[in-house]
Amino acid sequence: MSAPVRFLAVAVAGWTLFRGVTAGVLPGVEVLSLGKAEAAPAPIPAAQFPPITPI
Repeated sequence: MSAPVRFLAVAVAGWTLFRGVTAGVLPGVEVLSLGKAEAAPAPIPAAQFPPITPI
C-alpha cells in the first residue's frame, strides 16, 4: 500500500472513530463526555415606547 493511500485510510478511520464517539454510537464513551450545561436565558427587558401622535 502506498503512503498516500495509507494516509487516506488512517484519516478516514480516524474521522469515523471521532464521529462515532461524538455521536454516541460507541458504548462506554459516556465517561469521556462532559455533559450539557443548562444555560439560563437572559431576561428580556420590557420596551416602553412613547405614544404615537395622530397625523
